Amino acid sequence: MDAQSPSSRTAFARQPARILLIDFTPPFSLPVCQGICTGLNNLFTMVCNMAGPCRVPYFGLFALGSFSENLFPLQYVPGNYPRIQNALEELRAFQRDGFLINEKPGFLLQAVQDALQQFMKQSHTLRQTTGFSSQVEVSLMTSQKSANLIAKQIEEAISGRFDVENLRRIQVVSLARDSFVQVPLELSPDLPIGGSQRSSASSEGVLESGIVELVTLETDDLSIQNFFNGWLHDCSTDKEYLYIEFPSGVAGGPFKLTCDIQERFIDPTLLAVQQGDFTLGLGSATSQKVTPSVHSKSSAAALAVAIPTLRVLQLVRISGICESVVFGAPLILRPTACWKLPWDELERNQQHFQALCHLLQQKDLAILVCKDPGPSPGHPGYQSVFQHPPLSSSSGRQKAGTPQGSSKGHFLIYPSEGASMMIKPVAAKELMLPSDVGAKSDPPLSDAVGDVERVLDTLEVADVFNPLLIPSGIQASLKKSLSRGSGRGSGGKATRRPRAQASRSLGMSRTSRGQVGRGQRSRGQATSRGMRGRGRSTSTPLRSMPIDYRQPPAVVKDFEHFFPDIED
Repeated sequence: MDAQSPSSRTAFARQPARILLIDFTPPFSLPVCQGICTGLNNLFTMVCNMAGPCRVPYFGLFALGSFSENLFPLQYVPGNYPRIQNALEELRAFQRDGFLINEKPGFLLQAVQDALQQFMKQSHTLRQTTGFSSQVEVSLMTSQKSANLIAKQIEEAISGRFDVENLRRIQVVSLARDSFVQVPLELSPDLPIGGSQRSSASSEGVLESGIVELVTLETDDLSIQNFFNGWLHDCSTDKEYLYIEFPSGVAGGPFKLTCDIQERFIDPTLLAVQQGDFTLGLGSATSQKVTPSVHSKSSAAALAVAIPTLRVLQLVRISGICESVVFGAPLILRPTACWKLPWDELERNQQHFQALCHLLQQKDLAILVCKDPGPSPGHPGYQSVFQHPPLSSSSGRQKAGTPQGSSKGHFLIYPSEGASMMIKPVAAKELMLPSDVGAKSDPPLSDAVGDVERVLDTLEVADVFNPLLIPSGIQASLKKSLSRGSGRGSGGKATRRPRAQASRSLGMSRTSRGQVGRGQRSRGQATSRGMRGRGRSTSTPLRSMPIDYRQPPAVVKDFEHFFPDIED
């Protein structure tokens, strides 16, 4: 593809239809079933609340016990959240009711074929809905020891009997036995904030046909959740995502790298939550435009910004923070200069601020805080988010520790060498997507290393990054948009007021002879008022200033009035 030609791609247009089959053959247990239901519930809660194209457009669910039960036929996910909830409740009941296990050989293979047949019957409808030739991905979760044998049987049965073009992949997920260990992400001492969020799922490899894949998955909550969250990634491989072009290459021409892009976490702005919980500053969603009342002397609108309280959770070593989970615009923190506070309190606050900044920098630490309106530490109702939640008596699984119906944004506060600190939003557990950023790869070939090294030698190396030396052209672009009348402050195209003659002719056509005189008198009065208003506005610099505007009383400018305790 020519780099000079404009190119584009359609994001999330090739998301496959997903059919999940759950085998209840022992040693499949109730805690594992509860973990799968919780993971699916969390997944579709996100999917049904995300803006943009649906990332899991079609879903089907089968429960395999004494017979194969289709709990949720393959159908469109958006708008069907209540039906998905009902299907998950039936899935839990399927395990609790202790259905007899199907000992008929090959029943898992038959269930996979039934799922594929269901997709083939609806493929024409799916193609009409999306406009693309949809594919299907079948995931079979089983706790049987012979998972590799099951995968080989499925491969032999599928090869040559199904249209491979419409089949993306069949996953045989072997649920690791005796691995049900609750290790919450917050309590793991060896996992830094933003470290590799790979689920404990290891691929045993793709079989010869390239269609069937055997995956080993641990059955803890984090591994199961990350497995389902992997469905949120963009699965399209029709086009490349990104080009990185260097000014000169090995042979004198441009040196270009072609890359794909993978999300590290879900952007909170895509979710139907209170966006102000994840941002700070004037541009946050908690900012509200306040219009003065009728009795106010000023007609200018103000911006009301909430004053948040950030609750300190813990200290984090800066070396253990991955930059891939820190997002958003950074803000600078300084000790307050609010003149309404007492002088002693201002001075004491400044000293404590500087002391905190000094100690954090000396110890190479950052502060993890959350924007939580709940009770503060020491309050009787306070419970740390890092405390282990109580276990449910019925399933042995942890109860949800997150408050119902509320979201909490988390932030990291970094120290600096001066008397200021920096605060940035950081991703939370529910937003993370599985990634293999920490996976090691094979060393590159020596020829490739030599080529890239020669390209890098042609570039200038800067000791310090100075953004003031890198213009972006924002102002020129804004000026151009304003000149076209499309900017925010342009107010659109100027429109002329209708002439009095036009309104007079309209009035003549719609009024009788007796009403013309009254109309003329009213128009004359309005015209005289309009002339006086226009004459007054030409002599007044600010048009928005009311007629009865009075200069407010002079503000006390004496320094001693604010700080009476300071002597010369």
